[in-house]
Amino acid sequence: MRKCIILLSFIIIFSLSYADTLSLSISQIATISNNGINRILLRFNTDVFHNTQVDYAEIVIPHFLTSGKMIIEGYRLTTNWSQTAVNWNSFNRPGGDYDTITRTRYTTSASVNLPVILDITEFVQNWVNNGNNCGILLKRPYYEGNGFRNEVTLLRNTLANARIRIFFARLEE
Repeated sequence: MRKCIILLSFIIIFSLSYADTLSLSISQIATISNNGINRILLRFNTDVFHNTQVDYAEIVIPHFLTSGKMIIEGYRLTTNWSQTAVNWNSFNRPGGDYDTITRTRYTTSASVNLPVILDITEFVQNWVNNGNNCGILLKRPYYEGNGFRNEVTLLRNTLANARIRIFFARLEE
């Protein structure tokens, strides 16, 4: 039994020595609007993950109060954008500017004070493997109006304090 515990401890310590975690902030945030419907575009630098294996990645958004439950969806952006030049008309083509498949989803609650955590592992793995980091589009589902309404200002301000945590391992060169 003692040999088994020692061996297991060695394996855990050995594997942990190669794992790493990085916490990043969002480098670009933009809001695009049309007739009271708002969507948020965000991007962060993934260049530091060259030659790594990403195991898990998440955006942790501090809790913000809503008047009821709200679903936040994340889509992979497929077109580059500039924070100062992007607008609804230049960036609204599903399947052209952003992927049509929901890659991450979170349902908030007005009664529970918890952070919003969006699993973005698939996004980051794609960017590391393909090098095409155009960012993430956040919006509400089509049956909830296809974008944010009054809560967009609060959400955008809260995103300034959001953190991206990425758990990864460096690969041998």
